[in-house]
Amino acid sequence: MLVIFSLLFTMIFFVVIWEEHLWDGFFKLGPGFQVGSIVIETWTHWFLFFGFLTCYQIANVYLEETVGRKIERHHIEGKKRTKQDVLELCCYNLYKWLGTIIHILVAVTRLDIWVAIALIDTVARTFMWYDSTGRSARVFTM
Repeated sequence: MLVIFSLLFTMIFFVVIWEEHLWDGFFKLGPGFQVGSIVIETWTHWFLFFGFLTCYQIANVYLEETVGRKIERHHIEGKKRTKQDVLELCCYNLYKWLGTIIHILVAVTRLDIWVAIALIDTVARTFMWYDSTGRSARVFTM
């Protein structure tokens, strides 16, 4: 119930921001913007950029729902880590930080793409979570 209340509260907040025109100029669809030094001027560039972000987000969901869950489980259980575990943790942590940079660049640039990526993330997670017999390992586990 708390999750549903929080989601509704957040959606109401978005509606208020929209109605007060606080996103004017920030919410546009299509080309004509810059992300860092990448300039998106044509629809082809826009679709390439959006396609890259879509592939990245789906891969990110997959990684979090497989390897990420294993890492969380080991942390919660307090298991002793091997050198291989520490190397995997370091690589996973660096991956997460680099992904955060990508998300921040997109988030401060374009709301339309950010919202689309959030929806892609939600759909991909829903697909990963949907299993009537409970959670199971996907293609690989570490």
